[in-house]
Amino acid sequence: MQIKLKTGNLNIKINETSDWKLKELCDFAARNNPKRGFLFLSKVLGKHYPCTPADILKVHNYLANTLINSNIIINAKTTLFISMAETAIGLGQGIYESFIEKTNSLNNLFIHTTRYFLDNYKFILFEEEHSHAPELFLYYPVQPLLQKQFVEAKYLVLIDDEISTGKTFVNLIQAYIKVNPGLEKVYILSILNFLTEEKQNEIINTFKSLEINFIHCLRASFDFEPNTNYIFESSKITRNIKTDRKSNLLLNSGRLGINEALNYDFSEIFNYLKKDKSILVLGTGEFMHLPFKLALELEKSNYKIKVQSTTRSPILLGNAIQSTLNFTDNYNEGIDNFLYNVSENQYNQILLCYETPTGDGLAYLTKTLNTILNIQFTPEKIVIKQESK
Repeated sequence: MQIKLKTGNLNIKINETSDWKLKELCDFAARNNPKRGFLFLSKVLGKHYPCTPADILKVHNYLANTLINSNIIINAKTTLFISMAETAIGLGQGIYESFIEKTNSLNNLFIHTTRYFLDNYKFILFEEEHSHAPELFLYYPVQPLLQKQFVEAKYLVLIDDEISTGKTFVNLIQAYIKVNPGLEKVYILSILNFLTEEKQNEIINTFKSLEINFIHCLRASFDFEPNTNYIFESSKITRNIKTDRKSNLLLNSGRLGINEALNYDFSEIFNYLKKDKSILVLGTGEFMHLPFKLALELEKSNYKIKVQSTTRSPILLGNAIQSTLNFTDNYNEGIDNFLYNVSENQYNQILLCYETPTGDGLAYLTKTLNTILNIQFTPEKIVIKQESK
């Protein structure tokens, strides 16, 4: 199949039988990025596209089950799960929570990479070379037990929404084995796997001392024919600012490691909502998983729910992107953020969820979208601010 984008033509071929159809998993869009002018826009992440929590959960469970049914040995050796910022943070945390629920496994650790700098915290730095925001930090856990698991894990589970070249994971594995040379196996999990057999073997042969396994929902191949006449809009590379962001981040949610499911009491939120109204639960930036869990609880109680998140990814209007809002990020870095496929008056009730202090970006979303609840997540509880009815 061929997808025509402003930036060129994307050609896709399904390579193997799958339990999933491509159209169930993704749509397509053009990126304002000359390094990579296309985007596989996931329909099961709740990032750039509004999703039902049940569809997201189905993918979490599928990939967790596939991992469990592989030759991974539960509990015998420490397993480290790492998901990739920004897009796959929620995916990775969901897979991890599904895994520990299904296996009752205790000998494991989840951590997600981040684009935010924390002063005086030890980290591994690596790059996502094709990205508009290439630097990624992987922080060491602070708690002694978690730090021990981090540096002594025998199994490494790497999670992203799609893998096309494998360079980011190669960079991460190379950086990680310097601090943990005793690593034995790597499992690379993705919704979409676009690696050729040659590329997979190249990755496997790069790490001859490791067993590398690939797990996915669907495997395909693609090539992109750039539109040489297209002129990309001016867009700055959003390199991370080396300013401490501790005051802007929820540090108990995964950046510094966690070995249990995240749980908050959402019961008070139900008092503000009506079941006959359409509801959007809107996360912000890297803060995706807890908004998803809130949305899932509401969906289980028969509310009409969609969930998605803001992003710093610059995507062009057209194809799967039907609307766009541009605003200042709420992490106090002065970086452009975006919200796609959400327009004014599309939902009866919008719940804006965030981990940061309030600021101009959140104020813009509150006013533009007429949010009814702004929900700040603190380490101990949620703080609800009612905005309008």
